[in-house]
Amino acid sequence: MIDPGLAWLDAFCEPGFRVTFAHRLAPRELLTRMGADPATFRRRDAAAAEQAQARLAWGLSVARAGLHEGWAYAVESAGVHGSGRETLRRVSCGTRALVLSRAADGGWAFAFAEGGEVVATRESVSAGRDAGALGDWPWRVGLLDDEPVAGQWAGAGARLLALAEGALGARLPREQVEWGWLVSAEVGAVSPPAPPVGIGPGVSAPGRGRPQGVAAGPGLGGPRPEGAVS
Repeated sequence: MIDPGLAWLDAFCEPGFRVTFAHRLAPRELLTRMGADPATFRRRDAAAAEQAQARLAWGLSVARAGLHEGWAYAVESAGVHGSGRETLRRVSCGTRALVLSRAADGGWAFAFAEGGEVVATRESVSAGRDAGALGDWPWRVGLLDDEPVAGQWAGAGARLLALAEGALGARLPREQVEWGWLVSAEVGAVSPPAPPVGIGPGVSAPGRGRPQGVAAGPGLGGPRPEGAVS
């Protein structure tokens, strides 16, 4: 049984979404591994992110990130293109990471990676391969029981969030995502730095470090609503 309280994501991100979880990373580090443009780091609420998204070229998106119960999360509510497989590998170096996505046409996906290697995807698990730490949760939450009818994507967000929570204990905090001023950046087209040597197999030295001296955007360094996490 899926908790009805998880149904909010589909309504909040009606055009589609991509949610990235990473265990024990700081939100800014997660965005950096996702290829964030250092010049675009600032705090945004959902409305400010939507306005910034409207000005971006195809293939770019604004990701807002926070931290909840030991998991960093990043939410992209538009501009979700491609599988993000290479990004997932980078994000998971030295840790574990999960990506959940739904497109405007109803297509949805999940992918889990650990130590810089993609372990399980919707396609691989459907084909009978080992789901790794996801265990039998893709079936328990009803993601793989039946193919969704075209256009009937309602409920996919709730099932994907139930997968993250059930298998990994990763939860997306609704109040933070809907109302918080979270650290954010443009991601998607900037070539990201590789994580430092030693935190993942076969990973080269970084081309640039974590952004330094980032100019304050709206709300950065000022009062934050309760629950907002950097």
